[in-house]
Amino acid sequence: MEKKKYSVLVIDDEESMRDSCCLILAKEGFETDAAENGEIGLAKLGESQPDFVLIDLKMPGIGGLEVLDQV
Repeated sequence: MEKKKYSVLVIDDEESMRDSCCLILAKEGFETDAAENGEIGLAKLGESQPDFVLIDLKMPGIGGLEVLDQV
């Protein structure tokens, strides 16, 4: 039986942080997706249902806490 591959959405306005998180998670066997701000992150959450979400709290526009409130 094949083990389930968990998915993670990384929402962060810093490209290097998004890329680093996705790289580390992918090496550990997670499927990853990324969003560069809260608006795009919310749209991606509406399209897919990741198992986990990593969210930067301080972002321009919709911040991490606002994303959590809307989810």
